[in-house]
Amino acid sequence: MNESKEKRHEERNEFDTQVVFTDGAADHYHDAMMCNFSEDGMCFESDTPMEPGTEVFIKTVNFPSTNKCTVAWCHKIGSGDDEKYDIGLKCEI
Repeated sequence: MNESKEKRHEERNEFDTQVVFTDGAADHYHDAMMCNFSEDGMCFESDTPMEPGTEVFIKTVNFPSTNKCTVAWCHKIGSGDDEKYDIGLKCEI
């Protein structure tokens, strides 16, 4: 029996674009790169780690709307000068 570890209910769409996000401090935004999105979430790569459960506001550069999301998971990738984080978000539509 082939069991998938995939927990996602919606199809994932690959899409690389620059995003900015904040955890509520309106004057402090972080740059990131979106990797993919689905109907109810997205994944992005950032230099800044985030704790699961953290509420964030995220928007794509060149698109005016902001989405309210919750961090579902955060995985460290790379090390040293190449250290980054893949961050999965559950977003409110």
